[in-house]
Amino acid sequence: MVGIWLNKHEPISIAKHKRPYISLFRYGLDYLRKILFNFDSSEHLFLYSLTLLNQKQSFT
Repeated sequence: MVGIWLNKHEPISIAKHKRPYISLFRYGLDYLRKILFNFDSSEHLFLYSLTLLNQKQSFT
């Protein structure tokens, strides 16, 4: 969910072979990891990410 939201705001660049450089899962995971390691300065981003993870969304 976080990777999908983040990709809408900052799209993943596409490689020469027409595929994204990283997966949406990895993109979201790296973002959450960055927030957790800098928690003091990004507490509001962490709380917003939790609301994204809590949403129920259908992928069909």
